[in-house]
Amino acid sequence: MAIRVKTTIKRGVNRILKKTKKNFGNDLKSEIVDLVVEQITSGKSPVSPRTGGGKGKGRFVQYSKSYQKLKGRSGPVDFVVSGKFLGSMVAKQDSKGNVQIGFSNKKASDIFDGHSAKGSKHNKNLPLRRLLPANGEFFVKSIMNRMNRIFSKAFKKSNR
Repeated sequence: MAIRVKTTIKRGVNRILKKTKKNFGNDLKSEIVDLVVEQITSGKSPVSPRTGGGKGKGRFVQYSKSYQKLKGRSGPVDFVVSGKFLGSMVAKQDSKGNVQIGFSNKKASDIFDGHSAKGSKHNKNLPLRRLLPANGEFFVKSIMNRMNRIFSKAFKKSNR
């Protein structure tokens, strides 16, 4: 008799968790890109400085002198020249409810890769500027707090 109860509870929990994950993914994918882009355009890395986001208070490494001339100013580093790079950032949800953030075109993806790994094949001279967390890294506290609120809302929605 106890096994039947345990199985029923486990099935109910699994159903709620699956539903929560799907709701969380749906809500997260609609907001996460805006949160990340807002942080980047303010000149700050969306990756926590404690886990690799950048110098000091999460500011990106400054532009090179030659790029400052092209851009017409020295900072803050905000990845905005034409708007195409950050405009191509997208969030997609797979059939399991996982959300992945990436770029919708090859050029933007190459720019991202060039800043994500020092000595990248795309540009060996680019400084490391973390735009998205990699293994063992996290978003900054403000984005994590917003993600927690989105999760709480998704969990409540799943229990109705």
